[in-house]
Amino acid sequence: MKRLLAAATFVALSACATTHHGPMQRISVESNPDGALVELANCGVLASKYDKTPTTVWVSRRSTQCTLTISKLGYRPVTTKLSRHVAPEFVGNATATLELCAEDINCNSLDDFLLVGALGAVFTGAGMATDAVSGAMFMQTPSRVDVSLCPADEVCSTGDEPPVDMNSSR
Repeated sequence: MKRLLAAATFVALSACATTHHGPMQRISVESNPDGALVELANCGVLASKYDKTPTTVWVSRRSTQCTLTISKLGYRPVTTKLSRHVAPEFVGNATATLELCAEDINCNSLDDFLLVGALGAVFTGAGMATDAVSGAMFMQTPSRVDVSLCPADEVCSTGDEPPVDMNSSR
């Protein structure tokens, strides 16, 4: 009975990332002022193309070059590049075998160890392959983009660089 339960657990855990969140990811986008145009580039075939803030756009988890450009008439545009990372749900596939040994099966027995190894190769390996092919093994960051647009006729600091002293001479 334990072995049947173990097999059912592996089937349920295979492709964890795919079942948990799928190949597309939502990115929340807000701007100050509201109503800015959000244009997406290189974010996948099924990704959102454009919208107005505040919004939630869809991007492919597989994309490696996804950029969001937020612009509004009279303001300087801001472009944000998303970064792709391995999702925590994908790691769940790799640790499922170890958890099974620790909790449900005595992996000190050669028969049980071989059973866990075979089930792990079939189900966990299949789950990892499904997550990799679908792109669900990845996550895009940041998952929330919040920008303050700078009026085109003003000098604004992004907070990353020191303030510019317009009165100093060079």
